[in-house]
This record gives sequence, structure tokens and C-alpha cells, in this order.
Amino acid sequence: MKFYVTENKRLIVEMHSYDKFDTQATGFVPIPKTKILISEKRFLEELTVNIREAIASVLKEYQSGVAELPLKPVFDEKRKQIQHSYDTEEAVADIIRNWDCATLSEEDWI
Repeated sequence: MKFYVTENKRLIVEMHSYDKFDTQATGFVPIPKTKILISEKRFLEELTVNIREAIASVLKEYQSGVAELPLKPVFDEKRKQIQHSYDTEEAVADIIRNWDCATLSEEDWI
């Protein structure tokens, strides 16, 4: 699970496929040797809604505290870093596109 705060100070949780939960609320859920996926649509829709509401309820408990954090300077710096970021992968691609192997001497190849 990853947690984020947005520029307007909203909490967001991002779930991962490896996040597993059961009724014990522990950090580790052992994976059983055999399991069967539930496919009953109405049951799954209701369960999904209830889980989303439960997560939203927990996030709401922390939201007021996060709303008080002085985050504007941090987001300003983040925007500045993004504007000045150097795309190294694209830079390497440009070098390769413009590279003329035929003009390299034997020393350049070594």
C-alpha cells in the first residue's frame, strides 16, 4: 500500500496486487495452498463498496491533520524539480539516433 497527499491536501491510498487482507488485521496474510476466486457479481459489488467506504472512513480520520500541514513550499519545489528534470533515457536515445558508427576509429570502439 502506498499513501499520497495531493496539492489540495487530499489523502489517497494506492493498493497493490500483493496487498492482502483478512479478518485479523495483521500485516501478513499467509497465502493458502488452495484458493478459489469468488465470481458472484452482486456479492462482489457490495463487498467492494463496503471496503471502499471503510477505507474512506479511515482516511477521513487523518484528513483534518493533513489539511493543517504546510505543504505549499514542498509542492512548489516538486513542480520546480519536474520543470528542471533531465530525461536521461531520451538523452541517450538522442545520442544513439545521432551516432554515426562509420566515423568511429578503432580506439573509439575499445
